[in-house]
Amino acid sequence: REAAMGGVEALTLSLLAGGEEKVQATIVSQLMPCLAQQATEKIARTRGHAGKVFTSLLWATAASGRDLPGVPRLQEVRKIFPKEDDINWTVESETFPKFVQLLHLSEYSERILLGLIVSIGGLTERLVKNASESMFTQLRLMNTSQLETFASSMLVVFKRHQKVDRVTIPMFKFIDQLLTSSSLENLLENNTNQFSFQLFSLCKAEISKSGDPNKIMSSSDVFCQLLQSADTNTVKKCLVQLSIFLCHKFPRVRKSTAEKMYEALLTFTENEIVPEDDLDAVMELLSDTQWDDSVDTLRPIRNKICEMAGVPAPTVLKKTAE
Repeated sequence: REAAMGGVEALTLSLLAGGEEKVQATIVSQLMPCLAQQATEKIARTRGHAGKVFTSLLWATAASGRDLPGVPRLQEVRKIFPKEDDINWTVESETFPKFVQLLHLSEYSERILLGLIVSIGGLTERLVKNASESMFTQLRLMNTSQLETFASSMLVVFKRHQKVDRVTIPMFKFIDQLLTSSSLENLLENNTNQFSFQLFSLCKAEISKSGDPNKIMSSSDVFCQLLQSADTNTVKKCLVQLSIFLCHKFPRVRKSTAEKMYEALLTFTENEIVPEDDLDAVMELLSDTQWDDSVDTLRPIRNKICEMAGVPAPTVLKKTAE
């Protein structure tokens, strides 16, 4: 990746030196958002290289003094990255606050999101902290319309990379942090907004036929966060999905789901996810049941939880003989 970025920079600057008409604007318009994505991904050295190449091309001019053709939103981006800025692009606390500002610009938003998903959904504490704080700061500055655009871009990225584990596994962690942060509260509290349901549908499709327990447990974090949605249809569907996990073949998936459901019901008490009269009983079953018992023992308990929560209990699919 670093060699490719260096090669593209050298070639572009060489062509530009011969006159701006030699550079294809359509290629530059695709290239710049891709460089921005690399500048927000998880490997520090790659980020550093991408940041340097991005700013080099952003401020590049031909001998005539004209700018590199095809850079999307050139003047707006230059305001974010002034020429005189001395930035160490490998340092997260310097890089992310700059690049997250491109989330406002539709030409860059999807690529920036892809980079942020991998970083925020990653394992390096300092990287996760700086990337997420920068993004949440930016989201707080957005109005409802801009937040809706951001949410739509996120759904597009998720759909486009369905079943691509390199993106979707960190995607679950990214979404969990996003929903925990209250940044999208306005969208979740609007019962006419389809964001919650669309996100649920994508998560469900992503884990369909998955045998990876870690991926399934990451998805249950998101299903639990979606219980705060004002859309009752989404909440009911999430409860059904979580109840399926309560009788999953892996004991750790069952235990993890019960713990997360308990925490979610406790956190979102005001939402009345479960009728108030039955809430204590459901909480008690979730906390006191030995979820590593056999599935046959647990199924009646799970079904009782579904009954009290007002959702249909999942049915066991019978395998038909060939």
